Amino acid sequence: ENAFHGCYKLKSINLEEGLETIENGAFSGTEMLAEITIPKSTVKIGGNAFGYSIIGYDHYYSSLIKAHFLDPDGWTYNSKTVDLSDYSSAAKQLRAGSSDYYFIKK
Repeated sequence: ENAFHGCYKLKSINLEEGLETIENGAFSGTEMLAEITIPKSTVKIGGNAFGYSIIGYDHYYSSLIKAHFLDPDGWTYNSKTVDLSDYSSAAKQLRAGSSDYYFIKK
């Protein structure tokens, strides 16, 4: 948990293949984070993984935020299928995440 918490200058990150879970609060406090690439191997994204980051807010510059899912199919959130194929739509889905639910790849 909180792996990158407080990395205020982190603007983008490409997560490595082999990563299966992004834990709760992993990117909380990364205020400059605007772009992330999530590998095919990832099957779970914890609650509030992007809390208190730019991805975690709806704001005027939200069109600049991108969440690249290298395998966007088969994801659910709160037991409902979500479409993560579009970079900006995926970022919007991550912004909507809460501590009560997880993104799960089926």
